[in-house]
Amino acid sequence: QLGAAERDHVVERLGLVSRLTAAQFKVARLVAQCMTNAEIARSLVLSKGTVERQMEEIYRQLDLNKMQKEERGLEPRAILIKTICIYMMDI
Repeated sequence: QLGAAERDHVVERLGLVSRLTAAQFKVARLVAQCMTNAEIARSLVLSKGTVERQMEEIYRQLDLNKMQKEERGLEPRAILIKTICIYMMDI
């Protein structure tokens, strides 16, 4: 069971995820399925550069640098996976 502070962080993250564009959310969902950027690009018929730019924007919008400090140094991609999985369970 989550403590009050951790629950607050989860709620904040879910609100941030809901602000992603449809295209960004598609990319984020594929990241949550542990796909690489190259695999995501092939799956969505995008260039790898487009996926990388979308990932940068997702990281910025979700403020993953701040989350990385809160998550005791987890890599941003791991935090994104965790966040999207929580979000998918909530919807």
